[in-house]
Amino acid sequence: MAGQSPETIAPQPPPPAAVRPSATALFVAFLRLGLTAFGGPAMVAYIRELAVVQKGWLDERGFRDGVALCQSLPGATARQTAAYVGLRTAGLWGALLSFVGRLLSTTVQFGMAATRTTLSTVLAALAFLALRLKVDIVWVVLGGGIVSAVAL
Repeated sequence: MAGQSPETIAPQPPPPAAVRPSATALFVAFLRLGLTAFGGPAMVAYIRELAVVQKGWLDERGFRDGVALCQSLPGATARQTAAYVGLRTAGLWGALLSFVGRLLSTTVQFGMAATRTTLSTVLAALAFLALRLKVDIVWVVLGGGIVSAVAL
């Protein structure tokens, strides 16, 4: 590519073994981060704080390259960034467990939000049952919206 030096496009080496986390440590770190922080794409700043500043798993340049790559892909940038950190530090298992830790934390948060009131718990249970009975998703969403509008 014109204008770029070889060092700009060369892949970054993985971190030294002294700061290389296990895949399990990555899972726990991203699960905990996801449960204690909130913000969609803003989570990338929290991931940077964890992976670059606190733990030293990646250097700043390697992290920024990974974020740029993750932003160019469709999907949740924070989850992809977690997987990138896992891949760079602990290989494929690290990527998988980092991604799952970040995804599981989101699932737990949604579950807690869905069961905050009796009405939301009943609606969530009815939606689950309707989907298990192969009711079209459009009817499930419309029904939930109507019940919510009437109940509020």
